[in-house]
Amino acid sequence: EQIERSKRYHEKVSAMQSRLSRSGIPKRFRDKTLKGYVLTDSEKQRAVYEQCKHYAQNINKAVDDGVCLLMHGATGTGKNHLAMSCSEYELRTQNTIIDNRYAECKPTILLSNLPWRADGEQDLYSVLGSRIRSRFAENDGKVMLFDWADYRSTTKSDFWSNN
Repeated sequence: EQIERSKRYHEKVSAMQSRLSRSGIPKRFRDKTLKGYVLTDSEKQRAVYEQCKHYAQNINKAVDDGVCLLMHGATGTGKNHLAMSCSEYELRTQNTIIDNRYAECKPTILLSNLPWRADGEQDLYSVLGSRIRSRFAENDGKVMLFDWADYRSTTKSDFWSNN
């Protein structure tokens, strides 16, 4: 029985690795997990983390309902890390891909460094347009702002001074 369980476990791991390699997720982000995400003292960061955790823990329902996430904010705040933690699906931003995913009720996670709204500058609200914003709003989709300090620059601050 132990040998059979071990065999089933290795088959599951192999199937998962195969799906992951075909998913389009860059190699750098394939091993990102919620447990590996470093939280700072920011209440906003913790709230976003908890939303991502809830999404990931309920991924089957999210897939069935076509629930989307839109993550936007400053560089280095963990958008890629949390997105990879939530889903093994490809991340693309082209309207046709978003439309196809919407039509098939597939969840979509979108990341951007653009500000949500900006006077006289390019902003995410305008780039997405009303059609895509509407699709993300359906079925209780979430918009999450990542506006805390760049994790990489705060933990590797000596990198730039030494190079």
